Amino acid sequence: MHTKLKIFSVLALSLLIELSVTEQSYGWERNRDKSGTYKASNGRTGTYDGSIRGNLRDGLKREQTITTERGKVLSRNSDTTYDRDSGNFNSNVTGFNGKNRVITGTAQNGVRTGTYTTDNGRSGTFNNTVSKNDDGTVTRNNTITTQNGETLQRNITRSYDHDSQTINREVNGINDNSRNNSVTIYPNQ
Repeated sequence: MHTKLKIFSVLALSLLIELSVTEQSYGWERNRDKSGTYKASNGRTGTYDGSIRGNLRDGLKREQTITTERGKVLSRNSDTTYDRDSGNFNSNVTGFNGKNRVITGTAQNGVRTGTYTTDNGRSGTFNNTVSKNDDGTVTRNNTITTQNGETLQRNITRSYDHDSQTINREVNGINDNSRNNSVTIYPNQ
């Protein structure tokens, strides 16, 4: 179980970096680099580097690297294309754990559905719903069904404080595992 928690914690930081790097438009080129340091609510610190190249229509490439205070380097890369008219997307991802997955599906009006296949042959379906709430928070409800028919759910409520550059997350995850965490970023100027 701790492995799943660690993976979700790394994913949280990944989302943070993605927020700091992503300012994208469908057909407009985005060539951006971001780097800085972070401090998590558990006191751990480190550095992050991220880049985004291209656009969703022709292909968007993201590269993210996190270096922890203990010197561990975690990298995540993705190549994504999206067809606005059909809502179809394709994404090839190499995760922080070094494992690859191919994700295909549709994304429209805050709902993403589709399939995934990992490099070790595992596959399944997913349904993600994202909604922006009146109080400024964002809620993401994720449901994954594995090839064995196991259904996994995770619900996340996230807020971002622009003044302190802090992301706060409340996660209700697998096996009713709940936790709160925050990460503050300090971008390089």
